[in-house]
Amino acid sequence: MKIVFKRIKDSMDNYSFNSLELGNVNKNYKKNKYWGIKLLDIILYIYIFCMFAYFVFNIIFIRAQVIGVSMQPLFNSNLDQSLDPKEYETSIYQDVAFANRYNKGKNGDIILLEILENGETTSNIVIKRIIASGGQRVTLRRESDGFYYYYVSNNINELGEKLNEPYVSKQARRGMDINYYNTFCSKAPIIHYLDDGMGAYITVPQNEVFVLGDNRPVSKDSHIFGTVKTNAILGKVSFYYAYNENFFSYVWKSFCSLF
Repeated sequence: MKIVFKRIKDSMDNYSFNSLELGNVNKNYKKNKYWGIKLLDIILYIYIFCMFAYFVFNIIFIRAQVIGVSMQPLFNSNLDQSLDPKEYETSIYQDVAFANRYNKGKNGDIILLEILENGETTSNIVIKRIIASGGQRVTLRRESDGFYYYYVSNNINELGEKLNEPYVSKQARRGMDINYYNTFCSKAPIIHYLDDGMGAYITVPQNEVFVLGDNRPVSKDSHIFGTVKTNAILGKVSFYYAYNENFFSYVWKSFCSLF
């Protein structure tokens, strides 16, 4: 019997761990546990950072989906005009603008502003471009090519410089005809006509702006409803996502067309 127990003891001694081996096992366990906890910490930090960044972003910026064609060719509705406007809210082909709440913009900047409609009972957020500010003179003048162009001057007694507007398409320019000019003259509260009979001008009141859409003939803007108060400006568009300019949008549209 003693011989049997001795053989069992010898066998167990052969499979026993010394103190160095036990130390390595414990060390590896702690190392694996440490990296697991560290990974969870990193994921938690990223989540907290993203939530904080999202919160700050929404404090600074206003997100607005561009509906309609008044700012073509920069922005486009990307939907058939016969569709219900509510379809824009669920469209994957949407242009989106982000405006800085703390920047009211200057001449040439694109802004979001809130205007009143239907007898000043309902409000609507629109996207337009600032053409002139308070105290400036805005002139709509017919040139030798038969089209009308805007001039802006800091001196109300001077014509000023013709605006360089590469964002206005040739098609939109052709649409600025005599009917457009008559609308500009009839909607302005105080209108002055040029001595040569080739145009008319207004003076923008202080603390107001004169805004236009880039697609002039179809845009409801200051040539229809006049100047607007600066406190109606929600913010300057700092960056935007234009579907018709984005390569990834083209890829996404191609992918969706497969189904």
